[in-house]
Amino acid sequence: MVEKTGNGNPRPFDGVTARRLLALAAVLIVAALAGCGAAVPRLRSGTADAGGASALGGRRSPLILSRRSPLFFSRRVQRAFVRRWPLVLHQGGAYAVFPPERRLFEQTGLTLALTNHIERPGDGRTRYIDPRVANLEERFFGHYQCHSSTAPCPVDSADEQAFLAAVRHEIAKQHHNSSVVGYYVLDDYIGNIAGILEQVHAMVAADNLTLAHPRPTICGFGGSLDFQAADGSGHYEHDFASIGHFARQELLNFTRTACDMVDFYIYSFAHHAPVSDFSMQWTMPVMLAELRLRGWDPATTPVIGSPQAWEGVPPTAAQVAEQTAAFCAYGAQSIVAFTWRNFPPTGPQAEPELENSPEMRAGLEAGMQDCRRIWADDGGTVSRGARTVRVPPRIRPVPLASAVVPPR
Repeated sequence: MVEKTGNGNPRPFDGVTARRLLALAAVLIVAALAGCGAAVPRLRSGTADAGGASALGGRRSPLILSRRSPLFFSRRVQRAFVRRWPLVLHQGGAYAVFPPERRLFEQTGLTLALTNHIERPGDGRTRYIDPRVANLEERFFGHYQCHSSTAPCPVDSADEQAFLAAVRHEIAKQHHNSSVVGYYVLDDYIGNIAGILEQVHAMVAADNLTLAHPRPTICGFGGSLDFQAADGSGHYEHDFASIGHFARQELLNFTRTACDMVDFYIYSFAHHAPVSDFSMQWTMPVMLAELRLRGWDPATTPVIGSPQAWEGVPPTAAQVAEQTAAFCAYGAQSIVAFTWRNFPPTGPQAEPELENSPEMRAGLEAGMQDCRRIWADDGGTVSRGARTVRVPPRIRPVPLASAVVPPR
């Protein structure tokens, strides 16, 4: 899973942006109301500090948590979610869990593994999300080079039928494996294949008819935690190129008839960004507003959050905890961190990941404690020790048109 960015200048405001502006404005107004009366430092120059705090006026970046927010789910909605998908929701997990590491994975309190290394039911508590449908898309459609286009990918009929046959075989293979609880059917943008994804969903739905616990189709979409310098005054603006790619291309593959759940994987690439905000206080409202414009209904399609825990720009334990809790504060109903173990395999020169970093695992556990309180208490204020999680620091926004209408 690789976060995607682009370049270009924001497009001027025009009438086409009106619906996006209204959706985003509603989210931002709620966030502003939640912060009334709180002291809010400005986002200033610098990188995340060693203690895990973003460089936000010397303070840790708090979260948005308010019962008034429309981004939260009522207890009634949460109960409906869990009744429909009891083996997937309100769980913690990670990507790329290998069989020899399952014991440590479970000792960390995790139960949900998105991995190709699927085991049969046994004594362990681990449940598996099968990613092989997304892998098959790269195999059958990657050579079409549709990743830079918004038009429907011109997949040859023979390739499409071969792909669907391979998907059908995978579903049949896992039918009697009760440890498989869902299918990850979309990862990094490979092209506009929404119609094909709807056919995949139909096959999974048909297979679900004879299962005690139906398996959801899960569609992944990427975002950025990074901020770029706006001017010389010490203010920073969000990485709008990433949001633009998300709105203009990635969400072409979201339909309510293809995706039972959506997975947001949002990462920092701080080696080329001066500030990374793990509270996601700007990123998540914009991404959720864009998703709503594509027909997403938070009452029927749960969100899974995938916080960063990988070797590219390894976050601190505090940052892992903050982003994990932030996902749940914005309504995520499960956590699947990226990643437990990536490649190359673990060794003396390996970069820190969940599998080989006790600090990173501790950060994920701390974030999961907040998530479980949020799920049990339907949102509200969460206290971590003596610190109460509250409204985030104010970040000077750029014109809303450039926030919602991406550069072309």
